[in-house]
Amino acid sequence: MASHHQRRLRFIHVIVVAVVVLLPLVLGAPNTQVVYKVYGAEDPNPVSEYQDYARHVRRDLIQNTATRGFDYYSRIEKQVKCYGHAACRRRIMMSSQDCIACLQAAEVHWLQGQTFEQHFSGIIKLVDCKMRWAPDPVDDLY
Repeated sequence: MASHHQRRLRFIHVIVVAVVVLLPLVLGAPNTQVVYKVYGAEDPNPVSEYQDYARHVRRDLIQNTATRGFDYYSRIEKQVKCYGHAACRRRIMMSSQDCIACLQAAEVHWLQGQTFEQHFSGIIKLVDCKMRWAPDPVDDLY
């Protein structure tokens, strides 16, 4: 029969092993694997006022989603309208920096093979975050 001291050491050993194994999963970098990309209609005028507003909305989403509860809406409602939504998955210990990094990665993935300016709207979903923008109000059902 194990002594109290041996049981205590075994318990501490189990805790240390659990921390060493689980900590990288909890604190690891965001998973930026693309789940899907959806392109909206092509914009025949890639230097339009709408595209300027869309770029502004996307920058706003990347910069502010992490500080607004990981779920943020942005919009410009002038003569030309643009709406956006971004969210980061609320996983244990996801930091604001992880959220920003994930949304930046979403932008990089989107730009691979396409440019933002070619489309009126877009949706990109990564494992740990998502971003959407369009000329019409958006919801988070994507």
